[in-house]
Amino acid sequence: MPKSQTAGLSADKLEGINVPCPRPMTRQELAAFLGVSQRTIDSYIANRRIPYVKLGRLIRFRVTDVERALKRFTVSEVSL
Repeated sequence: MPKSQTAGLSADKLEGINVPCPRPMTRQELAAFLGVSQRTIDSYIANRRIPYVKLGRLIRFRVTDVERALKRFTVSEVSL
């Protein structure tokens, strides 16, 4: 990990950490990621269809939360 990302953590504290921690996405980034408009994202927020984190006035989306929410919208294959 580059020194700027370690934020003062020593190597022994980082040894067992293997989980990537991407930064939360903005509305614009999430809209591009999902291939929808920002208005659609606003609708998802208003209807609480997608989880978000509110930091003051800022709204951000964690990738893991979004992926979990998308699983709820997945349509199963129908057998005939």
